[in-house]
Amino acid sequence: MEARLTGFAVNSVTGGVDALGAVSVTLDVAGREVSGRGVSTDIVEASARVLLNALNRLVRVREKASNTETP
Repeated sequence: MEARLTGFAVNSVTGGVDALGAVSVTLDVAGREVSGRGVSTDIVEASARVLLNALNRLVRVREKASNTETP
């Protein structure tokens, strides 16, 4: 699956030593825009979670579209 990153943001959810960071992305995949969000104390982990979240959302949208096209 080929995707183009159109938006990326990192925000602090909590403060302190074990602060949570939230990462948000927007992806463009074949003209369809999907977004995702991931939260973790590790920004790299949150980034991986958000990518998986957005791609899973895309898969669900595609499955729903293919199910509605079939009579």
